[in-house]
Amino acid sequence: PVCSGPRRAEVTCPSRDGHLAPATRRWWRLAVPLAIAATVLGGAGCGVDEPAQTAAPAATEPLEGAARRDLNIVLITIDTLRTDRISCYGSDRVETPNIDSFAGEGVRFTNAATTVPFTLPAHASILTGLYPPGHGVRENVGYTLDAGVPTVAEVLSTAGWSTAGFVSAFVLDGRWGVGRGFDHYFDDFDLSGFESANLSSVQRTGDVTVAEAVRWLDRRPSDRPFFLWLHLYDPHDPYEPPEPFKSAFANRPYDGEVAFTDSLIGELRRALEERHLLESSLVILTSDHG
Repeated sequence: PVCSGPRRAEVTCPSRDGHLAPATRRWWRLAVPLAIAATVLGGAGCGVDEPAQTAAPAATEPLEGAARRDLNIVLITIDTLRTDRISCYGSDRVETPNIDSFAGEGVRFTNAATTVPFTLPAHASILTGLYPPGHGVRENVGYTLDAGVPTVAEVLSTAGWSTAGFVSAFVLDGRWGVGRGFDHYFDDFDLSGFESANLSSVQRTGDVTVAEAVRWLDRRPSDRPFFLWLHLYDPHDPYEPPEPFKSAFANRPYDGEVAFTDSLIGELRRALEERHLLESSLVILTSDHG
């Protein structure tokens, strides 16, 4: 994953004896699921990359006097994205300037593995901080996230964040349980042309998903911080990048899909910047698996 956020964000940490002061206990509960979500999987991603900005050592005492700052949280998951197709990881096959930009401003992880190489259970791990034996979702078909397993969206919603999820594939439809905790969940897939839903075939291009996410930014409650999850499916097969990426990568359609997806990351970033939201947001960018 790539994590980027304001450099002066306040963080609450446990004291040496493992206990928290009452004033800081709520912050720690919020921090734990996100920290796990950012590190348990990858395609890219745990260990700070030295050329990028390094993380400051964790505090060992509670910051009892620190002012609370509720950051917006933007989680971007790119389906089936390989590390060796990202230029900030050394790829010379595809240029990914927008992903690289987030990496250069934050922390780039270099040693992480997905919990499972399937979209639904991998995202269940991202959203719960649990391995598949813990959350119970082991494959794309035949499993639903149990209602008793809390998700980071539920935790944040309870704590006052406005929550919205925007997914690009039917495999992450809300009926499978991963939409719990989101005030708004964009999973309106048209199944009319399928006698039985083929999970990998029911998808939408990322430009549609990004546009819907941007519309929500303009409709969201402005008096609360938000948690926005954006899922992009384009690097998953079938590999059919739009122009000009199709022609630019004529014999490498997967690479074309990666380049197209990077352009979509740029669109979302510009939307956040134009609304003056980026400086108050923590951005976590990862893949569910390679």
